[in-house]
Amino acid sequence: METENTKVVGGSSGCRFDAARPVLFIHGMWHAAWCWNEHFVSHFEQRGFAPHAINLRGHGGRDPGPRSLRWTSLADYVDDVAEVISSFRETPVLVGHSLGCLLVEICLSEFRPPAAVLLAPTRHEIFRRSTMEFFQRHPLRCIELILRGSMRPVVATPELGHEMLFAPSHPAEQVIRYCSRLQEESFRVATELLLGIGPGPTSSPATRVLVLGAGADRAVSRRSVESVAKAHGCEAEFFEDMGHDMMLDPRWQAVADRICDWLIPAQNTEPEATPGSPAKILPFPSNQPDPETTAFAQTKS
Repeated sequence: METENTKVVGGSSGCRFDAARPVLFIHGMWHAAWCWNEHFVSHFEQRGFAPHAINLRGHGGRDPGPRSLRWTSLADYVDDVAEVISSFRETPVLVGHSLGCLLVEICLSEFRPPAAVLLAPTRHEIFRRSTMEFFQRHPLRCIELILRGSMRPVVATPELGHEMLFAPSHPAEQVIRYCSRLQEESFRVATELLLGIGPGPTSSPATRVLVLGAGADRAVSRRSVESVAKAHGCEAEFFEDMGHDMMLDPRWQAVADRICDWLIPAQNTEPEATPGSPAKILPFPSNQPDPETTAFAQTKS
């Protein structure tokens, strides 16, 4: 199983564990491990974690396996994640983004990780709503998608990628660079999500869950993020003026630090949220990360 990683170093109120415990990042549609390696992997390593980022089959240059990427199933992706989790001596913390969140949720009951973090989570019904909204905005793209049996038309241009994945204020040069790295996605997985078939989310009473959303997300609505949080008995937290790709936003460090602080909280923590309480809005810190300190040289295990 292929992952990209750094060298290993060393409830709502947080989840304490030995800082050497690994953290496994799981990407979503059209992405690969590179989206975590851009900022999060090096930052988590600096914070004392042992981060790893998986390439799902057919992504990031990885072989799609016996079937082409077009016909890869949701269960195939689950098998990829399960194989990596099983390779660790102790179950890692799971961090997913978008479709990666659904893969995390599917694995919860079997692997019972100590903690799980869901960024802009999607599920079958959330993907269905998002797709219908995209169809209404871009009917010709949808016809192309169906005729080609391809998910690439959804993010085929920087303009479409910007609309779906990034906040309106995201610097155009970064959007162009990130969109150039987006790739084809499984048409079968998209079909399964639309039809509501294939494996679905589970839960684990042994797992603390943190659910984070983006205020300017065009792919996953605030209500959808809140519904996922409610399913896990926690309170959704939102980063306003941030797009769907929270880990690539110029203010990514606010998200990364929130996760790290939640995993290893300070002594004075906020009281636990009660299910059904209003979503929390997180302000951005005034200090911005220095790009020179966030550079990361990729290695492959």
